[in-house]
Amino acid sequence: MFETISDQPGARHLTTLMCAKHRSAVLAEVRQRLKTGQPCRLVATSLIEAGVDIDLPTVLRAEAGLDSVAQAAGRCNREGRRRHEDSEVLVFATANPEWAPPPELQQFAQAFRAVERQYRDDLLSPEAVRAYFQELYWQKGPKELDAHGLLDLLKARKPDDLPFETLAEKFRLIETAMRPVIVPWDESAREALRELAFAEGCGAIARRLQPYLVQVPRKAYDALWQAHAIQPVAERFGDQFVQLVNPRLYDERSGLHWDNPQFWEAERLVL
Repeated sequence: MFETISDQPGARHLTTLMCAKHRSAVLAEVRQRLKTGQPCRLVATSLIEAGVDIDLPTVLRAEAGLDSVAQAAGRCNREGRRRHEDSEVLVFATANPEWAPPPELQQFAQAFRAVERQYRDDLLSPEAVRAYFQELYWQKGPKELDAHGLLDLLKARKPDDLPFETLAEKFRLIETAMRPVIVPWDESAREALRELAFAEGCGAIARRLQPYLVQVPRKAYDALWQAHAIQPVAERFGDQFVQLVNPRLYDERSGLHWDNPQFWEAERLVL
């Protein structure tokens, strides 16, 4: 989606394929553009719903579960400075199969659609939220849903204190083995990596490198390793500290990509 608008003014991307330091820089720029009234078009993955403090005038959310939609809506007019009619949250279904929710998430979107038809005027009401989770309860069965105690959590809260962030966190069902890769994104990261290569103790340096990690799915990690795009910071660390050594695989606009882990710029292939 970002590629389709990347040439428009103020187009920015936010994704977990960026290290945390990089994401912070993107968010700082976006906030500044919003503050000064400059064009701003932010395409973000669901990470923006996890407590990111940003105030947007309009939010377009691909269809998902009601808890995720509520989290996205919390980024619209977050500070209450705009008029209600100037703040808009739109939930859309895409006709492009490449943008459609993965199969594991489609049931959440289906439950949302079922509830949206009945509670369109107040989707965040306690009745709508309960109806949504009851729909999932019907789809998934009590064993899977109650494993997280979500219905009990709903019953225990007051109507104006529904814990959307907790609900979203507890109801994430996709678990993928991830491996960390250190991205030498700036000079501070590169300096820490140089120190780590010869350090006797690594605890303090490891903490400095934490903001430069990107979590990579195991299959992609293995592909990067086999292509020699990543390597240990020092042999004695093995795969405990692994850094990206092919800088062409990290893009300033979209972060780390591994669709072609053997990609090198032409200049580096000339002897």
